Amino acid sequence: MEKGTCPVAIWIVAALYLGVGIFTASRMVADLFQHHPYSVESGLAGLVAIVAAAYLRRGDNWARWLALAWIAFHVAISYRVPSEWMAHLGIMAAIGVLLFLPSSRRFFAGQVAA
Repeated sequence: MEKGTCPVAIWIVAALYLGVGIFTASRMVADLFQHHPYSVESGLAGLVAIVAAAYLRRGDNWARWLALAWIAFHVAISYRVPSEWMAHLGIMAAIGVLLFLPSSRRFFAGQVAA
């Protein structure tokens, strides 16, 4: 079955991931020159976000799970700073809702939007 048009919710999540991914990956270059200890890991996280964004827009279901895992990872690594943890948890909840709306589920299932 042919995929329908991409729902607005997926556009929003993909744009967020693309923006964060580009920003994070570009920061890696500057951090490498300053010998930041986590520059490579940070850059890889940015690249994962870019990949998730691209494949979310295509409607690949695995990208939905990658996007959710990506933000869940950020929730997990920020648990020591309560304000960061709460922010990441709130963002994860919002992304989870957007990725699993009925229109989003139909899009990832490959159904034409009604």
